[in-house]
Amino acid sequence: MKKCIFVYAVSLLCLVTVRLTFAELMNPFAIQQTVSEQQYPLDSRMVLQAINGLLADAVPSMTQKPVMIIAPHGKWMYAGQIMADAYKQVANQQYDHIILLGINQNTTPQNGFTLMLPNGLITPLGIIEIDQQLANQLIQSSKHPLNTDTVTRKVSMMDSHLPLIKFLFPNTPVLPILVNETTPELCSEFGKNLAKVIQNQHVLIIVSSLFAQLSNNADTYPIDKILLTSIDHDEPHGIHNVIQQQKTNSTISMCVSNEGGILVGMSALKSMGVPCMTWLSYVNKSDIVLGNSPMSVGQAAVMFTLDTACEKKSKDIAVAPHYASHNLSIEQVEKQPYKSLNQNEQHELLAFARKSLTQYTLSQTLPLARFSDVFTRNHNGAIVILRTKGELIALVGHLGNEKSLGQLIGALTHQAIRQFGKPIMANDLKTIEIEVGVIRSSKQLTNTKDFKLNRDGLAFIQDNRSVFFIPKTDIEKNDSKKDILKELCESLAQPSDCWKKQTYVFQADIFKETTIKP
Repeated sequence: MKKCIFVYAVSLLCLVTVRLTFAELMNPFAIQQTVSEQQYPLDSRMVLQAINGLLADAVPSMTQKPVMIIAPHGKWMYAGQIMADAYKQVANQQYDHIILLGINQNTTPQNGFTLMLPNGLITPLGIIEIDQQLANQLIQSSKHPLNTDTVTRKVSMMDSHLPLIKFLFPNTPVLPILVNETTPELCSEFGKNLAKVIQNQHVLIIVSSLFAQLSNNADTYPIDKILLTSIDHDEPHGIHNVIQQQKTNSTISMCVSNEGGILVGMSALKSMGVPCMTWLSYVNKSDIVLGNSPMSVGQAAVMFTLDTACEKKSKDIAVAPHYASHNLSIEQVEKQPYKSLNQNEQHELLAFARKSLTQYTLSQTLPLARFSDVFTRNHNGAIVILRTKGELIALVGHLGNEKSLGQLIGALTHQAIRQFGKPIMANDLKTIEIEVGVIRSSKQLTNTKDFKLNRDGLAFIQDNRSVFFIPKTDIEKNDSKKDILKELCESLAQPSDCWKKQTYVFQADIFKETTIKP
């Protein structure tokens, strides 16, 4: 029997290096990121690449007079595209002032409202000027004392917004405000005072907030839809009551991360007129990458305008696909119907895998699988293969259809990048060939009769970890299936009969860039 019948790959950790500029190391007002905290690339070229790419893929601008946006915060790899959907709406506007409402979960917060007043905030694209004039006006007009902080702390809940703001509004002063208050009365009072101070001026309010956080990777969308509907229709007290009601749900770890910022923003808008809300896009963080995170987090892009001609569009616009069949067991997978993809659909999936590979390599961000029907096609899992000059460098797969097909291909491509063993550089992209496989059917392997050497792939699954195998085509006819499966187990340091309990056999349609043309 020939050795190494199967080609396979196991996950490796990808080492990440971060390059700090001299200014970031020496300036006392810089918000510096450690590797674990890194929200976005620290290299200015990668930041520009990321922003231009995310804005190019964003939901098109829908109005000419946005006054407030709600956007998520966090690592751009997870939150960048939804953030860009919101910022796309204000990209061609001019503002006198920008107010950034956020929270700080890294240090013990001061109660109430804290105006962040350092000399400036450093981003890879330059220093953001602090709006000291607007801060003074708020301090003078407030009925209650406001906190001030002249030494920038690690306000990571707002850090991810800073490069986008600097890129779109390089000369506009910004006033960051930490809102550590959720009492509707105080938030309404602060919001109304804010509205008086900024009246008759071109001001943009940015609320940095995540939405529902649920355990067990449950779907956050139904819960967040209730809250976003309340934001659209209710006064601050009503919004607060909806949030309090949601907190009674034992599966909800967090209803919304910045309730106070939302209450302040909505109070200010309602004092200035009748705001029109447009729900731009939405995604569950767990839909973007594969993994065993115990939490799923809702992310939404929302825009508000005081334009009386605004049409109500708070529907499911640009919502990344959500499947009702979350957390299907592997035993249920084979029951799902499958229909082979045509050549155009195969090309779309290959193009999305290529885009995911290129975008992450050049900017450390990932695209969302949306705006195409092929991304929602029925499937029973998928595999992604990377080769260089015909040599296998990464092979990853997933059995199950708890993610849409597009989401799964994007997540697997990211996993394949990490499996490569070293950072992929821009020059490597030209030599990497991509293959995508859509799994037609799969079942647990209990009998060697269920396994055909030249047709089937194998998936070894143990402790939420999976290793995928594909057979070579030169297997001799007299090779023993049992010997092959025994060698498979031994190569993974498992008992020789491991395949009886932990191995699944699958069939897949596999297509490659070199043969599928648009």
